[in-house]
Amino acid sequence: ARVLRAAPHPGGDLAAAATRATGGFEHRWQDGLYEVDWGHPHLRVGLLVLPATSFVVDLGAGGDGGALPLMAAPRLRARHLTRVGGWRLVVLRADVIGEMSQAKSPKQQKA
Repeated sequence: ARVLRAAPHPGGDLAAAATRATGGFEHRWQDGLYEVDWGHPHLRVGLLVLPATSFVVDLGAGGDGGALPLMAAPRLRARHLTRVGGWRLVVLRADVIGEMSQAKSPKQQKA
């Protein structure tokens, strides 16, 4: 975490100070034509949060949970960011994140 907070920011010292609480990560960082949903602009590490419709195979329809091909638009976005922008990306499904955030913790279930 210290490395992330200490990394320089492309926007300068003021931007680095503003993102210190998030470890230097920016929400919706613009890189050329596309944006990274949540990314560290100096280290070029980021997350893409995509809806289920962005995937060719629907996991709810018996997918194996392995690497899934993306539809054309999100695939071009990811390819551009990784090949041209040099980003290392993790792709997450928005519906899974929503389900996880709505799930009750074990302490809440006992109450």
